[in-house]
Amino acid sequence: MTVPVYPHDIEAERSILGACLTAAHCLGEVVKAGLEPTMFYRSDHSRLFAALLRLDKQRVPIDDAVLLFDAVDAGEWAHFGGIGYLDELRGYGITANVENYATIVVDRWRLRELLEATERTRAAILDGANPDDIADDLMSAAVATPAAKGSGFRSMAEILDDTLEGVEQAVDEPERYGGMSTGFSDLDDKIGGLHPKTFVVLAGRPGMGKTALMLQIAEHVATNGPKSKGNPKGLRNVALCSLEMPEEQLGQRSLSGESGVSSKSMRTGRLEAFELDRVHKAYKALRAKLTTLYVDDQGGLTVSQVCARARRLHQRLLQEGDEEGLVLLLVDYLQLMKAEGHHRSREEAVADMSRSLLQLSKDLNCTTVALAQLNREVGKRTDPRPKPSDLRESGAIEQDANVILFVHRPEHYDRTDPELRGVAEVIVGKARGGETGVVDLFFEGKTTRFSETRP
Repeated sequence: MTVPVYPHDIEAERSILGACLTAAHCLGEVVKAGLEPTMFYRSDHSRLFAALLRLDKQRVPIDDAVLLFDAVDAGEWAHFGGIGYLDELRGYGITANVENYATIVVDRWRLRELLEATERTRAAILDGANPDDIADDLMSAAVATPAAKGSGFRSMAEILDDTLEGVEQAVDEPERYGGMSTGFSDLDDKIGGLHPKTFVVLAGRPGMGKTALMLQIAEHVATNGPKSKGNPKGLRNVALCSLEMPEEQLGQRSLSGESGVSSKSMRTGRLEAFELDRVHKAYKALRAKLTTLYVDDQGGLTVSQVCARARRLHQRLLQEGDEEGLVLLLVDYLQLMKAEGHHRSREEAVADMSRSLLQLSKDLNCTTVALAQLNREVGKRTDPRPKPSDLRESGAIEQDANVILFVHRPEHYDRTDPELRGVAEVIVGKARGGETGVVDLFFEGKTTRFSETRP
């Protein structure tokens, strides 16, 4: 039986390592091209490239002696082929084409990932697995990165290197690396903004304004990213999966918030001439800037279908040349997703959905925000302010979420007190890396908009 040879290019790998050993700037060029140690076919090449990255992070000039001591210290020198092989690699170093060689190695790695995925798919099909799960696995492979796939244990020393680099980047470019703003400064102060690989739950009783707040956050993130020569408007890619509200109603809410004209008046067509003029102006402004906010209002989706659609969008954006891909996915709402497979209870099904969305945020290096309903008993308490245990089918949601936010409007429970009119609270019930507490906001019912000052 012939053993299959997986796609690889040893000459390209040698050329990269030779160039990096010859000229220090080449290391940065191949990293920019997306090359990582796990992408090398030969394990000794992978280990050597990891050593070069390790030394570069420590800002140590690289030569044979330095590599020798570093490799011996890491217990890996036997895997490098010795000084003789380093000399041999330098003979392959062509610094002018190093990015092209990096692209070749990355492409071969992706082909190996896809090949492994197709083999898993064949086995899963023959085993009678769920079609949505199979499709999601294939899509995961299509957008895979080493970070998403995972490469097993890493030393804490290496993790600290990455952590320090992240801190320094956040200091140097807070707009890009310091967490995406929600559009509400006090809320940003509490939770530290929206970060990649984070699962956020935004919950509340019906009528509190969850969808309104979600839409505002989506619009703000999509239009307030870091500006650059290639992205002068600072646009970022945001996807909104609306399982409850049709896209036309979301469009009306956006127009209402921008124009100040009641969404009810727009629905009924009862607009004065000056109001219609304001709607037209709002349309032009929003049409120009909301080009990277994507909406899918297909109802009755399973979590696998939601994840597959997000992965397809992310992959399409990357193929079109976008560096970040999808940065924020919002799902309205968690309990409306259809259960799939066999679960002993609704709580178990929702737990599966919650964990899938958490994993998706890690796979795509994005923030995932899921809206969620609360138990009816909340409104029957003396103090109706919600808490994490009030989440409907809560167990796993409460555990999986990095951040839990509750939208609460006291006037909903006391219509007689004029002081409560328009008062709103975003209660931070959980915040890993942040702080819990209450953020005071105001809500204008006419335009379904939240603000930090009273309208």
